[in-house]
Amino acid sequence: MVLLAACGVDAQEVRSLSLEEALALAVATSEDVEVARAGVQRARANVARTESQGKPQVNASGSYQRSLASQFEGIGGGDEQPEVPPDCVGAFTPDPNLPLEERVSVLERRLGCPETGGFAGLDFSQLGFGAPNTWNFGLGFNWAFFTGGRVEAQASAAEELAEIAVSNVSSAEAQTRLDVTTAYFDAQLAAELVEIAEGSLANAEETLRITSLRAREGAQADFDVLQARVTRDNQRPVLIRRRTVRSLAFDRLRALLDLPEEQELRLTTPVTEAASRTVEANADAGPRAAVQQAANRLEAAEHQLDAARAQRMPTISAQSQYGLVAYSDSLLPDLGGFRKNWTVGAAIQLPLYAGGRITADIEAARADVAEAEAQLDQIAELAQLDTSSATAEVAAARAAYEATEGTVEQAVRGYELAQLRYAEGVSIPLEVQNARFLLEQARVNRAQAARDLWVAQTRLELLPFLPLGGAPAAQFPQQAAPQVQMPQGFSVIGTQIPGGMQ
Repeated sequence: MVLLAACGVDAQEVRSLSLEEALALAVATSEDVEVARAGVQRARANVARTESQGKPQVNASGSYQRSLASQFEGIGGGDEQPEVPPDCVGAFTPDPNLPLEERVSVLERRLGCPETGGFAGLDFSQLGFGAPNTWNFGLGFNWAFFTGGRVEAQASAAEELAEIAVSNVSSAEAQTRLDVTTAYFDAQLAAELVEIAEGSLANAEETLRITSLRAREGAQADFDVLQARVTRDNQRPVLIRRRTVRSLAFDRLRALLDLPEEQELRLTTPVTEAASRTVEANADAGPRAAVQQAANRLEAAEHQLDAARAQRMPTISAQSQYGLVAYSDSLLPDLGGFRKNWTVGAAIQLPLYAGGRITADIEAARADVAEAEAQLDQIAELAQLDTSSATAEVAAARAAYEATEGTVEQAVRGYELAQLRYAEGVSIPLEVQNARFLLEQARVNRAQAARDLWVAQTRLELLPFLPLGGAPAAQFPQQAAPQVQMPQGFSVIGTQIPGGMQ
């Protein structure tokens, strides 16, 4: 059980990762893709907000007001008014059945009643002027059903911008796929270069061991031992640099995939499969996302020009207000004491003079249209050039890859023969070093060419969605494949031995 648990821990520490798995993981966790999707949500919300300007608007309102002091206190009744006699309360209604003298007496008393209000006996406390508590509830309706096409034009412009936001998602996903593909094979290339450097160091160690043995036997000069040791020591910094580049390449890949820094990866997709891939490119740059976005911007600018012109048209709207109001001496009003207010109407607004603002808006919109047209032409030309460049890049990468075919096998065979000749005593260490250098260069060139071909093919495949001129096939860091310093006295072409011997 302990062994199984240990194996489980090791299996969790080393994660096998294919290219397709890396691409799926990157698209799902990419911050750039999330930003682009948020842009789509924002653009669609802007479309809905713009369209809402041409739809009916209904608002509810409610308010409460407490009057602490009023200028109408004492005018229509209140605490400071004298007490009203019983005969003065209510409306005066003569009784024809009473005797004449009593009827005259009632009329005289009525004429002697004090005033109960400032205006024909009205009680202002019941009309809201002097009420201590005021409650108001209402509904408002407004519909600008004719705006001269301004709202429709603005909504169309917002829809064009929403199309741009949608295409940005595809562009972000394509850019993420290209970045991850580049980082994936950069990491593979870095790992392979480390293996090459380790093999070269091991071969240099073996050459030094054989040279030292032969020197002790008197069959080799001390100079050869010294030169073999220097060659071995020069190979160690190369290995250190390549291990550093490998570490950085895997760190970048883990960062793109949002994986823990301590996660060890084993990449399973071989870069040599690039030779068997076939990618076709559309010579027409019209479907490019950048061209389509430029066309959308032009459409949006034209709609904005229509909206600016529509400002000179009248705006016709229908309006209605419905309200309930109650005045009371107590905090809470009587439900039966609410009064209604309901109005219906229409309004028309026609700008006669705006100080030149509308004219300025129209001129600015025309400038935006002219700018968008020029940008569309420019982007279309650059897209055509970028498409041709990507196609040529794939052709060049494939030619470079095919040029390395067979070179590694020949270099391996040459190195084996050089070792054999040296073991038999018919050559010197310089020949072995030269053969090892050629082998290392051949393997580096083969790996670099395979990586460049895969990245170039991926870029060509994703070209319709990629930003214009963005993310070309990035070159692998130069320090990943350092040039091996050649010993003095011979070159990489053939084996030239000091003294003129070939």
